[in-house]
Amino acid sequence: WVPFRYCRYRLHSSYCPPVLSFSSPSPLCFSPCPPCRLQPVEGDVIPWILSLTPLLIWARGPDPHLVRGLMQNALQAITPASVEVLMLVLRRWCSPRNGDTQDPRLLQLTLKSLVGMIHILHASSPGQRKVEIRTILDSYFKVLNADQPMASLEGSPAARWEEGMIALRVNMLDAIPEMLNCGDRPVLQAMFLSNNCFEHIIRLIQNSKVFDSSSDAITVHAISVLTSIMSNSPSAKEVFKERIGYSHLYEVLRCQSQPTARLLEELLNMAVEGDHSAFPVRRIRNEQPLLMLVAWLPELTSRDLQVFLSDWLKRVCDASLPSRVTCVKAGMVSCLLDALGTEQQLDRKCSENLIYLLQVLGSLSIRPGELRQLIRLLWTEPGKGPHPYTTLVIRALSGMARKDRAERALQYFDLAPSMAGIMVPAIQKWPGSGFAFHAWVCLNEEPEDVPDLPTRLKRKQLYSFFTASGTGFEAFFTADGMLVVAVCTKKEYMTVALREFTFNDSAWHCIDIVHVPGRRPFGQNLVNIYTDGELRQVAQLRFPSLNESFTSCCIGSAGHRTTTTSTVYPSPSHSPEPAFPSHPSLSRSQSFPASLATHSWTAGAAQPPGEGLVSTTVAGSQDTEWGTPTSLEGHLGSVSIFCEALQQTQVKALFSSGRFWISKGESPPSVPLLTSPGAKAASQKTHPGRRRSRVQALSPAFPWQVQPMMAQFEIDTFAKSHDHMSNFWNSCYDALMSSSLRREREKEESRRKFQELILEPVMKRSKYEHIRHVNVLKQINNHHHVVLKQWKALRRLLTAQRSAWADRNPPEIRWKLSSAETYSRMRLKLVPNYNFDRHAEASALRDNLGADHSHNPAEPLPLAVAKEAKVSELEDDQLAEEDLEFLDNQAEPKEQSQREKLVISEDCELITIVAVIQGRLEVTTQHVYFYDCSSEKEETEEGIGYDFKRPLSQLREVHLRRYNLRRSALEFFFIDQANYFLNFKKKVRNKVYSCILGLRPPNQIYFGSRSPQELLKASGLTQKWVYREISNFEYLMQLNTIAGRTYNDLSQYPVFPWIVQDYVSETLDLSDPDVFRDLSKPIGVANERHAKDVKEKYESFEDPTGMIDKFHYGTHYSNAAGVMHYMIRTEPFTTLHIQLQSGRFDCSDRQFHSVPAAWQARMENPVDVKELIPEFFYFTDFLENQNGFDLGCLQMSNDQVNDVVLPKWAGSPEDFVHKHRKALESEHVSAHLHEWIDLIFGYKQRGPAAVEALNVFYYCTYEGAVDLDAIADETQRKALEGIISNFGQTPCQLLKEPHPVRLSAENAARRLSRLDTYSPNVFENLDQLKSFFVEGISDGVPLVQAVVPKNQAHSFITQGSPDVLVTVSANGLLGTHGWLPYDKNISNYFSFTKDPTVSNAKAQRFLSGPFAPGVEVSAKTLTVSPDGKLLFSGGHWDNSLRVTSLSKGKVVGHITRHIDVVTCLALDLCGIYLISGSRDTTCMVWQVLQQGGFSSSLAPKPVQVLYGHDAEVTCVAISTELDMAVSGSKDGTIIVHTIRRGQFMKSIKPPCESSLPATVSNLAVGLEGQIIVQTTVAGRSSLKDKFALHLYSVNGKHLSSVPLEEQVTALCVTEEFVVLGTMQCSLQILGLQSLQAAVLPMPMKVPVHSVSVTKEKSHILVGLEDGKLIVVGAGQPSEVRTGQFHRRLWRSTRRISQVSSGETEYNPPESK
Repeated sequence: WVPFRYCRYRLHSSYCPPVLSFSSPSPLCFSPCPPCRLQPVEGDVIPWILSLTPLLIWARGPDPHLVRGLMQNALQAITPASVEVLMLVLRRWCSPRNGDTQDPRLLQLTLKSLVGMIHILHASSPGQRKVEIRTILDSYFKVLNADQPMASLEGSPAARWEEGMIALRVNMLDAIPEMLNCGDRPVLQAMFLSNNCFEHIIRLIQNSKVFDSSSDAITVHAISVLTSIMSNSPSAKEVFKERIGYSHLYEVLRCQSQPTARLLEELLNMAVEGDHSAFPVRRIRNEQPLLMLVAWLPELTSRDLQVFLSDWLKRVCDASLPSRVTCVKAGMVSCLLDALGTEQQLDRKCSENLIYLLQVLGSLSIRPGELRQLIRLLWTEPGKGPHPYTTLVIRALSGMARKDRAERALQYFDLAPSMAGIMVPAIQKWPGSGFAFHAWVCLNEEPEDVPDLPTRLKRKQLYSFFTASGTGFEAFFTADGMLVVAVCTKKEYMTVALREFTFNDSAWHCIDIVHVPGRRPFGQNLVNIYTDGELRQVAQLRFPSLNESFTSCCIGSAGHRTTTTSTVYPSPSHSPEPAFPSHPSLSRSQSFPASLATHSWTAGAAQPPGEGLVSTTVAGSQDTEWGTPTSLEGHLGSVSIFCEALQQTQVKALFSSGRFWISKGESPPSVPLLTSPGAKAASQKTHPGRRRSRVQALSPAFPWQVQPMMAQFEIDTFAKSHDHMSNFWNSCYDALMSSSLRREREKEESRRKFQELILEPVMKRSKYEHIRHVNVLKQINNHHHVVLKQWKALRRLLTAQRSAWADRNPPEIRWKLSSAETYSRMRLKLVPNYNFDRHAEASALRDNLGADHSHNPAEPLPLAVAKEAKVSELEDDQLAEEDLEFLDNQAEPKEQSQREKLVISEDCELITIVAVIQGRLEVTTQHVYFYDCSSEKEETEEGIGYDFKRPLSQLREVHLRRYNLRRSALEFFFIDQANYFLNFKKKVRNKVYSCILGLRPPNQIYFGSRSPQELLKASGLTQKWVYREISNFEYLMQLNTIAGRTYNDLSQYPVFPWIVQDYVSETLDLSDPDVFRDLSKPIGVANERHAKDVKEKYESFEDPTGMIDKFHYGTHYSNAAGVMHYMIRTEPFTTLHIQLQSGRFDCSDRQFHSVPAAWQARMENPVDVKELIPEFFYFTDFLENQNGFDLGCLQMSNDQVNDVVLPKWAGSPEDFVHKHRKALESEHVSAHLHEWIDLIFGYKQRGPAAVEALNVFYYCTYEGAVDLDAIADETQRKALEGIISNFGQTPCQLLKEPHPVRLSAENAARRLSRLDTYSPNVFENLDQLKSFFVEGISDGVPLVQAVVPKNQAHSFITQGSPDVLVTVSANGLLGTHGWLPYDKNISNYFSFTKDPTVSNAKAQRFLSGPFAPGVEVSAKTLTVSPDGKLLFSGGHWDNSLRVTSLSKGKVVGHITRHIDVVTCLALDLCGIYLISGSRDTTCMVWQVLQQGGFSSSLAPKPVQVLYGHDAEVTCVAISTELDMAVSGSKDGTIIVHTIRRGQFMKSIKPPCESSLPATVSNLAVGLEGQIIVQTTVAGRSSLKDKFALHLYSVNGKHLSSVPLEEQVTALCVTEEFVVLGTMQCSLQILGLQSLQAAVLPMPMKVPVHSVSVTKEKSHILVGLEDGKLIVVGAGQPSEVRTGQFHRRLWRSTRRISQVSSGETEYNPPESK
């Protein structure tokens, strides 16, 4: 060999090299030596040899034995110098010297040498290498990215070296895939990544246009290299995303120029990591290039390229189900919509392709934001025609909804990953005698095999149940989708294959495998294989023993590898080299390997069910025969395992029910383990076939055919009997003539009777039908109006702010006051006013009328009418004797499960603020119904019209009421604070009241025939107020309610006192008595100067007729005009005010325009005796002119009347109401409020005490003074009703003796401290907080829920027994502990009894799982019913909402309506409705079912489905009494809906200074509707400015925001405080009004996971990360009452010194 010998001679200095001739063979060109005889070459001569490499390669080409021969010689030749020589060849090749032409063979051979070097070095160990691969790659990429070649610097022509540079780079790029084509490709890919190959290639693409401006060859080959590097390597794809990013690649490619078809095709190749034009189309491996191409489409100027690219996109993306799923997950739907948004730049055919692809992908999944964007394509611009895509988009939407393709499962197990699977706990004893497996399975087609790689056998496991000895059941799929059922005994492995059915078709199939054991010993054991409900295969397969425990139970999982237990001898052809195993020979066993199964079986005529061939092999050799076990590599739907054999009918029933399990809107499959088919029968649904009708065609008979035959027939038939017939008719004629006179008489009689019996009734009926027809026309017209209003409501729903058809320029929303009330009877909520009127005409009429106009609503009563109506004696309002007898005769209430029966039905009137609605009340054994019978129904908050249906079980109170001084009304109160005021006819009211009381509603508080006075005594409210157990506001509101005051009747509106008289000071000092009004005097004499005049007026009054009693005041302190006076800025009171003022606004000076001016009017004008209304103490919006009414200008100052002028000490309406409420609850008012109660409700209301107190009003205002039914004339009676309604009515007198005085705060606290069952309010003693810990509930496992349900029922016998304290740990461990907020022996302690099942491993109760990946058990996904009976949980894998019985620890409800995981839950205070939020961006409102007065489960269907979010819902809150459901999402949006109608109310976006998105992490609704929101700024690492807390009013007004320095993990809201638990181990208490810290944070040592407040507000329960339960209380727990320190607690065996009652104080070190 020339080089070798040349080196030897040169070393000995005895050889002169001859001149080599390329034209003739050289005498020194010897035959190559055999590889085994080559000797190692000295390393010092290698550089000299390789300096001749270009010449030698040109002459003979590289000898394969040097580079590819023995590893030792090859490694000796690969040195830094040799690498440098090859790199030098590459540098000089693009521009050869001396005018020589460029030979491509030289370049190819050089690159092949480099490729060989890479492969040899990659196959060697690091110690054998002289050069690292990294060094070679570094030099290689430097040459590849060199700006100019060496030759160009030496004067070579530019054109030649530029052409050479392009060819060089293209060839070098093509060599990179060859380098990667080796055995251990991933390691070599990692080396390329470490050499920054992506950066080099991107730089090459950026610089390619410098040398290659006319083509894109370099770019195309560079994209191919990127594809090769990232092929089959997820890590490489991730590295490319992090270092470069596809967006940067897209920008680089866009900057080049318009792409060519070659470049687009190469990007498609990158997406499938192969040839995109192959058939069948390859699966998508990298979706990012496709997103780039879709984004590039609108920028392509060539329409042909647009069509070309869109055709290929449609073909590639729609090739298979995995490809479609990949595109959906990547967000291609959004990219397609963005591309379609530029319709002017797209070709028509291209648009059709994109919309078709959109339909295909949208049928799988489409997000709310994407759906909204799609519907936006249907919008019509003003002044323009329809969108050009309208028809196509409508077809696409129809296709998505129609689901033309096969049904897909909404919930399933994704078992495609190799490590996926379901592990079933060990089954110690098989409970039955058989084995049956039922499942829905979807297998995808096998991916294309990588060329040059051997095919590996594998068993895609369906299930495997094995004992410790290796026996058991197994079923798997082969690589080509064939189902194989196997049974393994200790010696044999037997299989039955379903040959004629292939499952890898990407469709869902129902598979049932039933092993039937023999009934007798040595009987026949069978296996039945069903697919899609049909029996496909029956085989005699052995049944393994069921005596052992099944220790390895897997579904869809590879499980553990099977070990060979028998000796297996290799075939002679088996290669001894372990790296290259050969396929086993068929002669080894009787089984058929999976790879040869299709060739071994002959294709015969299948006769299902056929008898399957059982193949047997040695136990333990199944891995060799059938391949190694893997996961299912597909999707698994519902799974059921039965311990008995299933019958064919049961299999069909399971198949029928399973179809609905994988359809939209139904419950997904659960995983029942070992469920007997008899224990849970599947419902079988039949599908009636199509009805077919038979149609018979009849041919007509023509006259010319029939008539001759008829004549002949008559002659033959009737000729003989003609004479007989003639004689008969003659006799008949004689008889007829003889009776003619008689017939005439009968005819006359018939005419008379016809007139009487027929004609006259018909005329009457005709008149009645005409009237009925007119009524029907009216009903049709009314129905038309109702439907029109419903369509308008639907249009508003679809065009709301967060809806799909949202208006781009939405109209301004105007508001009106809602009828919803809080539990303190506050009407706070505003709702949209869809019939808003600015009342411009009323303003104009006021201004034209002038200031002298005066309207006095209290007109004098007609004397004659007054005499007729006056009543001399006053009786209490209560039931009569006959009503009491009726009540006693009422039957006992029936259970709700029995059939509903009508009890009573009566006509009545529904009284509201705005109207009186004629209707009908029906009471049944289960519900209370009201039917609106008005001709024109209005739209209300609950729908069209005032109809309502309420469960009788939710009825809380029924009160006897009066209407227009008539005792004819009832007022219903329900537990969700809904109330209805109904007026009946005379004597009907008491009958209805008795019927309702006789039904004994379970939640009704007051029973019997009590009058208001008796109700007050029975309620115990006065005693609670005296002992300071309820607030002043609550007591006044309850007094108003019992006394008949209602929000539903303006003439009986609740009345509250003026409290403050100082409205001019800068600050309000509540400790100064001079600030307050004198509550012992009526408001008319609050100014002492008026007392003398009022008294003289009373004494001097004389009525000549003797009808009118003396009075101090001609007006009243509470009437309809006064209520409208205060509420003039708020609808519907604005409209009512205008109606009262004859269609105009009242004079501006007489309007309520200033709080100080209103008080000054009371001081100066003794005629104006108006007291306040409750809104002054809770409602801020009535002080603002939010609707922008024109209220005119003041005469003196000419100032515009707008918002109410507030006192100087109030900075805002919220500040005014807050301070005013504090004044009402102040110590001074508490000490004197009883005096005002005596005037309004008490003994000073009437009689001598009233005269002495100057507190007598016009006699018609008092209860029972007028009997309107005594007035015979209806017109006069209605006129008197209207006058009384406007004049005002005095409340019912509740007390006839002085009202008791309220205890001072100090005396009340001293009294409570002496009680054994008292624990101080933790929020009233914030300066005395102490924390205690009880035993760890679950050591080391976070305690995510600890709550004491607030409405736990105790019977008379169990009074004083502990409540239930419910705990839930992060592992799902449930605990129901005993809890008392007091300790009878030691003051300020508590009693805690730990649930013994928590510590007992056998008795522990857990939440049923598993939970979805990425979802942790937390307080957000858990909520407990108020009665402590049920636990509602979300976050489950099957998207279900589960209901668990806390007493049994079992699931009693399993409902799936969401199509993604439930992320959050919330329950209202009264336990009526539950709201759930999900990742599917929807919220659902559920009704909690009641049974026997306790929560039993959830309704199977949601009450409302709430839409509007574009991202995952993270937290929810609900307030049934205020009819509001609040939800927050991951994108920082908060949406408020109504519960009863599901209407969108408003959308809130919390303020955020950062440009980063903010997530709503926690959300709560206060008792007065305040919305408390905690947000987290995503993507910010530091805690500063990352977290914030926001406060909004019930109507969405932003009140305050504060930054938080710690991450909030738990949030709880009370009346006046917000309690936070943080990840930084602290408990914080903030003021609700200001969001400022009310006390220093309490350290907790470890992160907090849950926070709750007990129902008495005596303690705060804190759950920690280490499983401890911390109890925070208030006071000084040092006083031992009985002296018995060592005592036993309730159901506790340990003494207090050990654990139970908070003896151990929790004092963690201060956190740093």
